[in-house]
Amino acid sequence: MNHLLLCRLAEIYFTMGGVHLLTARKYFAQSLEFKKSGNLRSLHGLAACCHAIAESGDSKQTAAEAEVNSALHDFASVQISKAYAKTPLSEAVVELLQTQRAALDELD
Repeated sequence: MNHLLLCRLAEIYFTMGGVHLLTARKYFAQSLEFKKSGNLRSLHGLAACCHAIAESGDSKQTAAEAEVNSALHDFASVQISKAYAKTPLSEAVVELLQTQRAALDELD
């Protein structure tokens, strides 16, 4: 399967939201498995999806699931920061990722 198809499927699930966010996160991660570098669309999607899952306030989420969510967000954040390191957008991207990280930390 093509990484772009997996990313698009993840975006559809992400758009549906709610209970579909975990499925979206899974497909963003699978897209990154198929194409490990230069897949910024999936990295941004993964970071946004992890943030949305944490913000959803699902009381059924276990500590282990929250830890996985946090680790995936951290992975995506590091990769995105590396990709934008030498661009004019670097500061804005880092600020966005820090804002998302702060929201994840508040919910832990």
